[in-house]
Amino acid sequence: MIRDGGFDGAGMCVQCEPVVPSDVDIYRAAKLLVFQHGDAAPIQAAMCADEMFDVSDMDGKRVWLRIKAATEQLLSKTPQGQVH
Repeated sequence: MIRDGGFDGAGMCVQCEPVVPSDVDIYRAAKLLVFQHGDAAPIQAAMCADEMFDVSDMDGKRVWLRIKAATEQLLSKTPQGQVH
């Protein structure tokens, strides 16, 4: 995903930078994937990461790997973080 910073008079991109999804966006995507695919959500996310790799979209691959990790965390039976 590229954020468009605008174009100069010749139609060249002046400033393009990758947009990094927030952790909230990643967990929303993961929750939706778990809702749609259940226990197979991490596999689905891995397949999407592979598709991004196949088209040389390394930023997209990294996003899908983050989503995969979030789906694994959501499906985990053990609590994450510090227990009080």
